[in-house]
Amino acid sequence: MQISFRTRLLSFAVTLLLFLAAASAQTLARPGWAGSGLVPETWWRHAVFYRLNSAPLPTLVQLPSLQAFGIDAIILTPEAMQPQSATPAAPSTEPPPDATPTPEPPLTLDDLLFECSRLHIRILVPLDLAAPNTTPANTLALARSWLYRGAAGFVVSGIDTLTPPSAPTTPTPIQLHHHAASIHLTPSVPEPQILADLRKLLTQFPGERILIGATNAPLIPSLQLQIATIAPGPTADIGHLADLSAQTSPHPLLSLSGQPTELTPVDATLLLATNQPAILDSSALPADQLAHVFAPQPKATAPDAPATPAPPPPPPPPENVYGSFTPYVNKDAEVAAERKRKAAAEQAQKEAADIAADIFPVQPMYQPIAATPAALIGFYHRLIQFHRANATLRDSTLHTLDTGSQPALAWAAMHAGATPLVVVCNPTDSPIKLDLTAGLHKIGSMQTNVQTLLHTAAASGVVDIDRIAVPPHGVYIGELARAYTYR
Repeated sequence: MQISFRTRLLSFAVTLLLFLAAASAQTLARPGWAGSGLVPETWWRHAVFYRLNSAPLPTLVQLPSLQAFGIDAIILTPEAMQPQSATPAAPSTEPPPDATPTPEPPLTLDDLLFECSRLHIRILVPLDLAAPNTTPANTLALARSWLYRGAAGFVVSGIDTLTPPSAPTTPTPIQLHHHAASIHLTPSVPEPQILADLRKLLTQFPGERILIGATNAPLIPSLQLQIATIAPGPTADIGHLADLSAQTSPHPLLSLSGQPTELTPVDATLLLATNQPAILDSSALPADQLAHVFAPQPKATAPDAPATPAPPPPPPPPENVYGSFTPYVNKDAEVAAERKRKAAAEQAQKEAADIAADIFPVQPMYQPIAATPAALIGFYHRLIQFHRANATLRDSTLHTLDTGSQPALAWAAMHAGATPLVVVCNPTDSPIKLDLTAGLHKIGSMQTNVQTLLHTAAASGVVDIDRIAVPPHGVYIGELARAYTYR
């Protein structure tokens, strides 16, 4: 019996479809595709937000500095959005000197949205659901206008006033203990319809636009993030540490309580050495300080066309046409030999330095980070890079470490298959030396060494877990020996 060409073609097509279906099923079933492009990572899960507590808005020069510092998004507050009244300058009879730069005027809201979109910085706008004379239709119309102007989402307040009468009016707060401070989140309540409508509206615009709940807002699934305040370093309460990543609806967005006027290394570590996104306030970290440290690059200008020079006069005729005999010397060989000798000397010096670092890892002559704005901002920049890039910290479980009688804050970040991290903060005015052996043994670590990653004392190398020294108001971050694997 002969098989027709059409039957063979149909059989080949069915076989090809079955093969493609099996290949697709195998591709989707494989774990670990989070960074492959098939499952893009959510931008806000480990983002660093910059909250503008007061006017004026950043200038055109300060925005690139915020981007270079590591800011992912800017949160506007009602105070920052207030129009600024121009103050008339006092009349002056003398012209200003040429060396005095003209201060740049602050940006308008539309200019800020445009420039931030060009720099890939997202803007989130406050949205008060309990404002006077506000209706759901007006709220949706206002939100739609902001989204058309380029807003990446909203910080929603007044949610507690929209709860239905059947919901408890004063819900009993539950207490989640962060690694260094208590975080209070109210239990979930029935979701108001306006939030579901806002969430649906956000999906109609390109990009992943989000809703953030203000402090003490109820736990509502439509909110991607909820601001959770923690106490500053000196008044922190360690308590029992709970894994904040278990709060999936919504995720906490860590922020310092109140409006801090300065940011210390301990406070920055409480925010950034965690597996959650964080907020840095402009009141504690002004934009002009960031612009001073991360100065913008000058714009490239086309060089002026040089004027046509006059032709040089002809050289005088040589006195001796034949000249003296000059032997030929191969200078290229001498240059190559000298370059090879210099490279060999540098390689030997590097190998000697590596051997010395292994034998004497801790360098006591290193100078600590100076208490200057530039040095502290540089440390915060490295801390942001650590918060964003460290694989263990991103998907970790946080555990409190016992510090004994020392008034220090210590926790460990652990993730299956990755090297555990150890974080120590000293909020006191005196240097401390910690023994974390007992605390690490409780969570299953038998290692005795920690490799330094970040340290305000500027030390490096490997230290023993029973003698970790931290200067006043300092921070130490390290990883345990790579031979240890947390399961």
